[in-house]
Amino acid sequence: MQDSIDILFYRLLFGDRKDLKEIDDRDKEHAIKKAIDVVGSEAQLNKKEIYEFRLRLAMHLCPAEAIDYKKTNPLPRHEIIRDYLTNELGYDRNIVDRLSRDLHNILDSWDAQRGTVAHQKDTLLTDQEYRCANCHISFRGTKFTGDCIRELGPDKPIPHIDHIEPVSSFGTNDPDNLQILCSFCNRGKGRGLGVDVKKEMKYAASNITDIPEKHRMEVYYYVINSNDSECAICGGKDCFLTIRKVQDGGGFARSNLEAICLDCI
Repeated sequence: MQDSIDILFYRLLFGDRKDLKEIDDRDKEHAIKKAIDVVGSEAQLNKKEIYEFRLRLAMHLCPAEAIDYKKTNPLPRHEIIRDYLTNELGYDRNIVDRLSRDLHNILDSWDAQRGTVAHQKDTLLTDQEYRCANCHISFRGTKFTGDCIRELGPDKPIPHIDHIEPVSSFGTNDPDNLQILCSFCNRGKGRGLGVDVKKEMKYAASNITDIPEKHRMEVYYYVINSNDSECAICGGKDCFLTIRKVQDGGGFARSNLEAICLDCI
């Protein structure tokens, strides 16, 4: 068994339910066919569970030369993978041709994910009309002197490229997974883990001026985001949004905060 399909490959596909000592040729054929179906399925690659599974299969079924592929290599990536599957693992060349190409695409996607996204910034800004995707603050300058949870200085907000599905969760550099956030919202979102309930409890009864900026950023981002970046009063999406308490005497907690545009304050 070890010269064609090893224990790790079988467990990746089927778990530990079968006695590995009893695997025969039919099991091996079934396993490689299942790998072809899983790797080449139509499910989107940015779905964490499926993408992680595919990456593990790619790491296991591809040689190091294909995983760390150099663009100067005269051989296409899929041919390196196909030769490894046939020559080293002993699979039929006709069976693994499609699998090798799908594995090639997965590795290409992974490489692209780790690449730079800076070149997409201008396009994203144009698509968002130079506004933050969350709070809609304008990157061309916003004047506001009222009571706001965030302090707006004389300088224009700084735009940051954000991965909607974080890279840590296998989010890609595809344009559909990118957005522009202002510095305040970008720091508030962080790694996408939400607001720590312990911190929320700690500062729920505090005055705004006594709440650490980082916590204000997190609450600010997630309150607006949970309201689909709409004003809770007028439903507007075009105006800069801030947040305020629903009940003035209540605590600084997400359940007692709402997104509101400047016109409705």
